[in-house]
Amino acid sequence: MKKQLTYPVLPRAEFRKTFQEMGKEFEFNLFLKALKNPFVRKHLYEEQHGACAECGKFMNGCQKGTCGHHCSYDNFCRHPQYEKYSLYIDDDKKRLEKVPGCDICYYLHPEDAELCFKQFALLHRECHDKTHKKSS
Repeated sequence: MKKQLTYPVLPRAEFRKTFQEMGKEFEFNLFLKALKNPFVRKHLYEEQHGACAECGKFMNGCQKGTCGHHCSYDNFCRHPQYEKYSLYIDDDKKRLEKVPGCDICYYLHPEDAELCFKQFALLHRECHDKTHKKSS
């Protein structure tokens, strides 16, 4: 079954301002980086049965040629103490990125992890680019 793709109701800047006022800017920024965590990408890929959430066609893995999509920015990382470095592969570029420890959170705080995963979708890079052109 194809995941229902949704779009943020308010722009990221609006939510950033709100979370800054709440003293949660660091946690908000970690939430934004969650899609660079390979565990999150693999989880989304499996949850979506390898299908792009936009077009429904097969994606060849969860790294190359794919892009993570924030369905909403109304969230923040509830367990920033698990922040870590992880290898992020963006097409042919590999680099270490500081990301939230979503894999640790998934096992220790499954309800919080599920709140985050509901906010994300995995798409073909081209499909992601098209969704942002449609929504702007």
